[in-house]
Amino acid sequence: MEVIQKHAKKRCRGPHRSEYEIINEILKTVFSSNPSSSSDRRRCKPIDIVYSCCLTWLQFQVYRSFLLKLNLLNSIQTNGHQSYEIIEKGLEYLRVFSKLQAEMKSLNDFPSTISK
Repeated sequence: MEVIQKHAKKRCRGPHRSEYEIINEILKTVFSSNPSSSSDRRRCKPIDIVYSCCLTWLQFQVYRSFLLKLNLLNSIQTNGHQSYEIIEKGLEYLRVFSKLQAEMKSLNDFPSTISK
């Protein structure tokens, strides 16, 4: 287990993320997963979320509970396997977050314009 954690730390190094960024990453991961064969809905396994978003299992559990409570994700149990799908409120979160990110990028030059 320690070897996996060391590998994950190396792979996932980078700036710290805010809770909003982690939520956005989780929702994007679920949204970008392949649609299941039984329906047009996109479903994602917990382990895929953990690895894609560079989370520990404990972090995943905390965020999963939060996202389910806010009705951003839906939990699905099929054949004894857990998976998650993004629902409309989660899609709205992705839209709003994406719009805010785009607007904030335009402010990146803000400090440099003050000093001129």
